[in-house]
Amino acid sequence: MNYTERDFHLQGLNFLPNVDSGRWIEDSLGTRFAYVESLVPRGYAAYARLFHPAKAGDYQPVRWSQVAEWSGKTIHPLMAFEGISVPKAGFGTEEQPWVHDPEHGYTDWNDTNELVKLLSDFTGASDRCYFAVWDGYGSLSAGGMSMLSPSGGIPFPPPNEVEAAQRIKGVAREYILYTGPLSAIESFFVVRPGLPDLDGPNIWWPEDRTWCVSTDIDLDSTYVGGSEDCIDVLLSHPSLEALRTISNAPVYMDADTINL
Repeated sequence: MNYTERDFHLQGLNFLPNVDSGRWIEDSLGTRFAYVESLVPRGYAAYARLFHPAKAGDYQPVRWSQVAEWSGKTIHPLMAFEGISVPKAGFGTEEQPWVHDPEHGYTDWNDTNELVKLLSDFTGASDRCYFAVWDGYGSLSAGGMSMLSPSGGIPFPPPNEVEAAQRIKGVAREYILYTGPLSAIESFFVVRPGLPDLDGPNIWWPEDRTWCVSTDIDLDSTYVGGSEDCIDVLLSHPSLEALRTISNAPVYMDADTINL
């Protein structure tokens, strides 16, 4: 069976060799590596840190707050999983509530889907969104996206076209760009047997830039910038775990001076 015969459909996702639509990212990011401002553009009214959940043995999500309760550690916006996962004296006597640590550089589909539904209420351009993907993923190299058949309508060019495409220059990262409706983000999460995984997106936003989401490849949290109302709704979401942060907050592990 070849790729074009498989039951898979990319929902309007298109590759953009010209990244003019993403140049504002370059102009708006701060220059300090490993700070929120190096991931999400400055200038938003509010910011949040969305914690990627740990997973139990049955892959059910385990919140960081549950881990911190087990370990006797402190919940705060700069907490590191490496800190809260080691119990202090007198704690951690019950069975560890998680088996799998949080994913780095990746939000699972359930969380992303909830975030998409939430964010769609805070943009007038959900039909015109942009998805920036780190250009270092192996699926972008020969044998990666080149396996995806152009004849099947798949908007991923051969590696030589990826190489020739313009880049959005972030802080220590460069990104290629895709566009499509907000719903097209699902395309990155479809499992296609026998074909390479799609990675990312790492930074995504609507055309009106009312919010921006960033998941760096090395981090176990996603950062969101938006309006006060948008971030308030995210912070109160029943199935997402997030805390308010600020643009100049550090994101490196050692910033958790309380638990480490």
